[in-house]
Amino acid sequence: MLRVLRQGQKWIVGFVVIGVGFVFAFVFGSGGGTVGAPTGGPETVLQVGDRIYQTREVAQLAQQIAQSQRDQLGEDFDLDAARDQINEQAANLLLRTALLAREAEAQGIAASRDEVRRLIRGLPGAVDPDGQFNQAWRNSIESRFGSAARFEKRIRDEILAIKAQRLMRGASHVTDQEARAALSYRTETARIAAVRLTEANVESDFEPADDAVAALLSDDPDRIQASYDARSHEFNKPARVSARHILVRSSGGEAGDGAAEARERIEAARGRIEAGEDFAAVATEVSEDSTASKGGDLGEFGRGAMVREFEDAAFALEPGALSDIIETQFGLHLIQVDEKLAAETISLQEAGEGIARDLLAEDEAAEAVQRLADELSAAIAAGQSLTEAARERELSIARPPTVTRRPDGYVPELGLAPGIMDAAFARNIGSDPTVHELPGGELALIEVLERTTPTEEEIVAQLPTELERMKQIRSYETEILWLESRRADLEKSGELVYNLAALR
Repeated sequence: MLRVLRQGQKWIVGFVVIGVGFVFAFVFGSGGGTVGAPTGGPETVLQVGDRIYQTREVAQLAQQIAQSQRDQLGEDFDLDAARDQINEQAANLLLRTALLAREAEAQGIAASRDEVRRLIRGLPGAVDPDGQFNQAWRNSIESRFGSAARFEKRIRDEILAIKAQRLMRGASHVTDQEARAALSYRTETARIAAVRLTEANVESDFEPADDAVAALLSDDPDRIQASYDARSHEFNKPARVSARHILVRSSGGEAGDGAAEARERIEAARGRIEAGEDFAAVATEVSEDSTASKGGDLGEFGRGAMVREFEDAAFALEPGALSDIIETQFGLHLIQVDEKLAAETISLQEAGEGIARDLLAEDEAAEAVQRLADELSAAIAAGQSLTEAARERELSIARPPTVTRRPDGYVPELGLAPGIMDAAFARNIGSDPTVHELPGGELALIEVLERTTPTEEEIVAQLPTELERMKQIRSYETEILWLESRRADLEKSGELVYNLAALR
């Protein structure tokens, strides 16, 4: 299930477009709790001093954030899964604006009535061709914000927030030396060859001995339990259905020609199946999703795996029966259930011996991979290149695209491998006998083939851009620290209310 927003303890900055023209997204982990007691009533989601934001305002912003995500992600966007995170992001957007606006006022910065009015008059639809405020637009604003005065206050806060941010940004300074060092560090590149070592590289017909299985069950029950828990989906299966479907998409909306045509096509498909044609054959010909090549086969799925309308229809069908036409956000569907599978549970006691055998086999495979890695490392230390040592053992040699430094240590084709990235830029040209661990427990050795650094001409050409980039980063970091400090101060003084529960 797609998660479009991640929660955490750090503030995250992004940009979204909202109805008033601009606002900066600022998200921090809140846990969704309540801080302080609201004085603006039970509908208050956020209160910062005398600035009160109620459910209507937060929900409106959340709708626009959701629409932005939907526009970017299309049918992959799952509103139900993202709703809580989007509500939190909307509340935090408003919190950031309120904090910055308060700081602007504390610094003696103002937003004049003329500034506010000029900005409002520049909004799409605000004024008619005669330069007068559009009444329909004004009515919409009053409906959304409660009053024109409340809307003007929100605009004033936005202006104050931007002025406060500019003040912080103006205080940020980066020297040429800092920018040069950063450019050289970021634009240095390396080319490497790599040998990945996995269980597939070692041949094994290992079969754990019965006494070893018994010993593991007796001596390390916590490990057996942990493996059982990690594989709970294998041992605790909910009720499931095995089903096929036919999907016909529509791009014409509810009343458009596309919708009518889609319904005609799905009805025609249903008629063919009712007349005796094989569901899978019709799905292969008609369905408009990736399962068409498999006769519409969706495999097994339990509740929660599909959208609600589809899921309810599938679980209500008997095996072999054909559903009515089901409409979801993806289009129109026909469903046929091949099999209904009852929930089943395999206890730890029943599964224990098999788990122990699997763990012992995994241990043996991991040891065999480590032995092979040590063998390669020793060959390199003795003077062989990685390429020579790998070819002697008929191992594949990967040559990833050019590597550049990244904070997360990501190396193309190898994944998150900070040790390998460090070695690529720290070691001399040639093979590295160090055995590195990759995500998932794989091992790898590398050979540094080439390393390049930027020329003076390249640095000079990129220096202005780098100075601006570093200044923005420094400004961003300053703003993060400031906002965290102000939020903590307001929590201590009881001036901050943060009540996401009001949105539920």
